[in-house]
Amino acid sequence: MYPIQLKIYNTLLFICFIATFSFGQQKKEDGIKVILKPMSQHSLVLRWAPTTDKVWLQMMDGYLTFTVRKWKKGERMSQSPITVLKDTVRVWPKERFESLANTSDENVYTMLVGYLMYEPYETLTSDKFSISSMVDRKDELTNRFSSALYAADMHAMAAEASAMRYELTDVDLKSYYSISVQLMTSTGVSYQDITYYDPEHPYHFKPIIDKYEGREKAIVISWDKALHQSYFTAYQIERSEDGQNYYPLTTKPYLHAIDVNHTEWQSSYTYIDSVENYKKYHYRLRGFDPFGDLSEHGNSVTVMARDLTPPHNVGDAKVDVVNDKHAALSWMYDEVPSDFAGFEIRKSTSYQGVFYPVATQLTVKSRSWTDTNVNLNVNQFYKICVVDTAANTQCTSALMMIYHDKTPPAQPKGLSAMSDSLGIVKLHWNLGVDSDLKGYNVYFSNRIDGVFSILNSSVIKDTVFVDTISLNALTKHLYYSIVGVDIRDNMSDFSDKVQVTRYDTIPPGPAVFIGYHTDETGIKMSWNSSSSVDLVRTELYRKTNDTEFIKIKDFQKNETSYTDQDIMPNVKYIYQLVSVDEGGLTTPSPKRLFVVSAAKSASTIVLDVRKVENALEIKYTLDTKMDDLAKIHFYKSENNGSFRMYKVISDFTKDVWQDTDVKEGNTYSYKAIVTSKNHRKSPYSPVADITFN
Repeated sequence: MYPIQLKIYNTLLFICFIATFSFGQQKKEDGIKVILKPMSQHSLVLRWAPTTDKVWLQMMDGYLTFTVRKWKKGERMSQSPITVLKDTVRVWPKERFESLANTSDENVYTMLVGYLMYEPYETLTSDKFSISSMVDRKDELTNRFSSALYAADMHAMAAEASAMRYELTDVDLKSYYSISVQLMTSTGVSYQDITYYDPEHPYHFKPIIDKYEGREKAIVISWDKALHQSYFTAYQIERSEDGQNYYPLTTKPYLHAIDVNHTEWQSSYTYIDSVENYKKYHYRLRGFDPFGDLSEHGNSVTVMARDLTPPHNVGDAKVDVVNDKHAALSWMYDEVPSDFAGFEIRKSTSYQGVFYPVATQLTVKSRSWTDTNVNLNVNQFYKICVVDTAANTQCTSALMMIYHDKTPPAQPKGLSAMSDSLGIVKLHWNLGVDSDLKGYNVYFSNRIDGVFSILNSSVIKDTVFVDTISLNALTKHLYYSIVGVDIRDNMSDFSDKVQVTRYDTIPPGPAVFIGYHTDETGIKMSWNSSSSVDLVRTELYRKTNDTEFIKIKDFQKNETSYTDQDIMPNVKYIYQLVSVDEGGLTTPSPKRLFVVSAAKSASTIVLDVRKVENALEIKYTLDTKMDDLAKIHFYKSENNGSFRMYKVISDFTKDVWQDTDVKEGNTYSYKAIVTSKNHRKSPYSPVADITFN
């Protein structure tokens, strides 16, 4: 290496070291990337490139070696033999580049590689050192690195001169290959990458034009960036006027430069061609791949540029109503262009709406037009447009037909209202018959002769309105009325007013216990009912310490006493009164009534259970006369489970019954309760247990 070259090399390596010092001298992204492509029936061409400018510099005094594995389909790669090739690849020395000058082998890309590698760096001509000079030197290194990669992609000899290409011969393209490329540097650092050859993989690709557009004296063609960038470095755009004979549009390979201000180009490569309007052109692409080869052309597209410049607009455009029936449009138009095709009138029922043509191909002499199909009950908007021979159109802004209608809609009819306990009021009315009716406004007041205020923020285009009112108000009633509105905001008279009663939210006053008496017939109690005028009923509830309240009976306002006979003897009962008004609101009595029953109990009962063959026999014994009894309820439990009512008897001629619903090995438990004819109940009998064996 020459002294000046050594100085350049060492200085640039120092720049790379400084730029990467915070991450360590060896960066994760430093390395090489390898690809391959079959070139003939018996060869594979390897192409690789350094991933950073630092590695590119290290390649100048380094060399590359190759390791190959080969295996057939169905074999394992790990079991294939490893072959280390004797060939090594190095960067060409300066003398070899000089020997190409003025020879038939000289080409611009190979000579560019020699210049990039061996010519002095412009930023090293000064001996002054500064931070800015360091940055400039790093930028120059990066630019040389990028240019060297591009040159190697564009020509095979340039790639070989850069030590970035190697051809593997005597290859069986029906076999699989694994090829490892290793860069050895003078510093002892090595970089390695592996590429694989798959005989079933498609290695040749034709570029595809997927978007094209004809513009004013220009044609734009585009092809997908993600699809093509892994195959090609640059492109050759070809054009034909007859679809048969194509020629390149550029003398050099086309590289797409992305404009960051055009986001639609970020995902595509794009080329713009300046052409004549209304002439068909045919386009196709060829791609330059990283192996320096030009691909076959892909699909061809046919496209034509056209006139996109609209004519100038009309002036002094206006619209008037004639005889309350027709709309008369007029306009001025001077300096008629040579490509004038006609005037066109478009119409809509809204300013922003879709405008539909109602008159087309009006002649160049036309300066007015009358619309005889006018609906005066609907807003009418017009646009006057100028159309040229290329169908380019220039239209005025929307022109509104102004109709001075002062007739209000008819008074609304059929207003009704319903309210609920949540304060929701639903209004309904009949739809008006006016053809220009736009909708309704809803008004309310707390007094029928008071000032009515509007409720809706915009006109209601329906015959239903829902309002929410407060139930905690001093006024019991609320009043509503509606007004019809037409499309020109004329307002009708107020409708008949409708009254709404606020739902009751005040609960009734409580009922109060005033006395009780207990004896054998039951518990007698009395109370004072609620004094509320809207009282509907008084409900009586009862419970014991072990149960929840259950309702016994409902009472009218004038009913103020009751005797409870459905009770057990010597049991503490708790009673509660609840007052209910018309709105369903309730109020419990302020104090509950606590009473211990004194009623005489019914007969007590004792059970005896024993096994008889395939059943259990239950015998009961009573301590009262038979004529006092009404019913006996028997309860049964299985294997210590819950008791359930099993049998009810009212025939006391026998004191024994059998249970055949039993299984061997199970344990059964029984108990019973007696009810007398006057509805008194005994305590539960003692539980009788038995295991059925």
